[in-house]
Amino acid sequence: MESMEEQLEQMDHLISYLAAYFCEDEKHFKIEECFKILSTFICRLREALSDNEKRARRLKRMEERANVENIVSDSSSKFILSQKTNNITRTLEELLESE
Repeated sequence: MESMEEQLEQMDHLISYLAAYFCEDEKHFKIEECFKILSTFICRLREALSDNEKRARRLKRMEERANVENIVSDSSSKFILSQKTNNITRTLEELLESE
C-alpha cells in the first residue's frame, strides 16, 4: 500500500513539474487534456511528414519526366539538324557535280 501511495505522490509531483514546464497554472492543469493535445500534435506531425514525403516523390517524378522530355526534345532537334545538314551537304555536292 505504501508503495502505491509513493507512486501517486511521485505522479502528482511529475504532473506539477509538467504544468510548470508548459507554463500552465498547476490548479487548472489537466493531464488528460495535456495528453490529448500531445496526441493530436503527434498525429498532425505524422500527417505533415507523410505529405512532405509524397510531395518530394511527386516533384522527383516531375523532374524525371521533364528530363526525359528534354532528352527527347534534344534528340529530335539533333535529328532534324542532322537531316538539314545532310540536305545541305547533298545540295552542295549536287552543285559541285553540276559545274
